[in-house]
Amino acid sequence: MEKLSIVEELGENELLVPGLINSALVANNKIKYYFTLLQTACEKAQHPEKEYPDLRMERISAGENDTSLDAVVNAAVKIDEDSYLIPDSEKVINSILLCMDEMIRPLVASSRVDDADFSTRLKKLRSDITLRGTDLVSLKLI
Repeated sequence: MEKLSIVEELGENELLVPGLINSALVANNKIKYYFTLLQTACEKAQHPEKEYPDLRMERISAGENDTSLDAVVNAAVKIDEDSYLIPDSEKVINSILLCMDEMIRPLVASSRVDDADFSTRLKKLRSDITLRGTDLVSLKLI
């Protein structure tokens, strides 16, 4: 981490790009896991009589270390036609947004790509997502 700070101080952001790309790829894998988790939890809530996987192996494969997420699918409950109580969903959605930030970082560091469009789209997405401090989510949000 110290080397990254030194490189940033020197203004040689191009040297950071390969490492940032690797981090962005890890973030992309985590996002795929998070969406699978939320979608599977919704399915379980809609069909509580069926068995669904806890997605533990997918979590490990994605590089997510939070073992509490293994209980999310089986604890999901359908509240009404478009509302689901999914434990830790606010944390998961915030993690998705953080991963999106991580995916943009190589574009920001690279002078070959205009990152403004990506940053603007992410900013709009953040403003469109309304988290109410609860784990109540809609399919539309997901």
